[in-house]
Amino acid sequence: MKHILTIIILSATILNVNAQTILKKKEVAAKLEEIKNEIKNKDFEKALNIFQSKNEVILKKNVRKKNIEQFEDISMLLSNKKKLFIKNEKKVKQYIKYYNNNELCDACLLLSLNLTIENSFLKTRKEFDNLKPILSDIIPLCIKNEKLVSACNQDYNVYKYCDAVSCINMEINSRNAYSRTISYFENLLPKIQEAESKCSAYSIKIKKWQMQYENKEFNKLFTSVLLIEPYETRFIPSNDKVQFENLRRNLEIKNEEQKKAAESLREVYINPIESEIKEINLGQLTYLKSQNYIELLSDLTNRLNKEIKNNPLKYDNIDNEIKRLKMDVQKVLYDLKAYSEKNKPQYINLVKLYNDFAGEGMFGEPKYTDIQIEHFWKNDYKGKAIIATGTVYEIAETFFGSSTYITIQISTSHYVDLYLDSSEGDKLLGISKGQKVEFMGEIDHLGTGIMSHHSIKNVKILNIY
Repeated sequence: MKHILTIIILSATILNVNAQTILKKKEVAAKLEEIKNEIKNKDFEKALNIFQSKNEVILKKNVRKKNIEQFEDISMLLSNKKKLFIKNEKKVKQYIKYYNNNELCDACLLLSLNLTIENSFLKTRKEFDNLKPILSDIIPLCIKNEKLVSACNQDYNVYKYCDAVSCINMEINSRNAYSRTISYFENLLPKIQEAESKCSAYSIKIKKWQMQYENKEFNKLFTSVLLIEPYETRFIPSNDKVQFENLRRNLEIKNEEQKKAAESLREVYINPIESEIKEINLGQLTYLKSQNYIELLSDLTNRLNKEIKNNPLKYDNIDNEIKRLKMDVQKVLYDLKAYSEKNKPQYINLVKLYNDFAGEGMFGEPKYTDIQIEHFWKNDYKGKAIIATGTVYEIAETFFGSSTYITIQISTSHYVDLYLDSSEGDKLLGISKGQKVEFMGEIDHLGTGIMSHHSIKNVKILNIY
């Protein structure tokens, strides 16, 4: 048995020696030539197998001096080729792994490799060739999805948010998209989900705005449409954009029209009314002034109401301003009418009034001293509104011709000069000497009757007989 074991060991040793032969110098030279020819034929894998053979080993020490340079060149070239072959081998194995893991589109990157006899092992090329037809069928979908996601991403980056929303329902996974595509999509998805909500909302709003415009509800639209921030318009869908721009352009025209109309209304009605209200001082009023204010404010307010009624849409934008003004006018008119009612003029006999102050007849004893008369006059009568009648004695002008007045005879020895209110000028044309007139005015001066006429100012002619 021991003898048999010794024979087996010796046989194995002999076989091992036969399996690895160290080539001699002459044999090395021949092998180098053989390798050179394989390199010339671009069969680098075969050249590598010869140069790195484990059976016929080429040792540098067995290379002749004249072949050393050739040996070094071959060694460097084949070393680089081996690295390249191994690199491509790893790539192919990685893509095969992608395929086995159902990462089909990433596996398709295998098709980008250009494997040849010069850069890859035969085994690597066979693995490549086996997978290539399968991946060729898959890659069109991968490319399509990559382009779609890229386009959506591009749309979003240039603020076309509603266009980017087109990707929101895409089913992107490793079977139909590259890893980079999936990454882009996962980053993009929450953004376009938010955009989709806003785009849908604006699409609904634009339809509503168009209806409001057709119903001429312009005032509501000015704040809704014209005050939209530029950033927000990025969420308006492309198919609604033209309608929105037309709507906004038309509203800008309407808004400008309303601004001009509002300015005209302010100039013609609002500002004059406010100015009159500011001038009113109840503490310094007279009956006639209160009547003038009532007439003026009522007239302006009625004209204002008529203008608004005839053109309601033109003044929507100052509706609150008009409402506030009407409330102010209503309050002022209430106060003026209350004052007017309280200070309503009465028929007064000026002759009797004079006699009450000065006494009966030319030589009658006066009832009051001059100081008393002055006091009573200023506090009880001056500026009071009265109604009286008399006969026209003459129509004359003041000394400097600045105004015209009517002298009325109310008794044999009493004359009154009437200074007409500015609104009564035209009535002078209808008055003649000898006519009887009924008038209303404010007592301004109590004279003696003949030498010094009594005077009434702000006179309004009530009747002419």
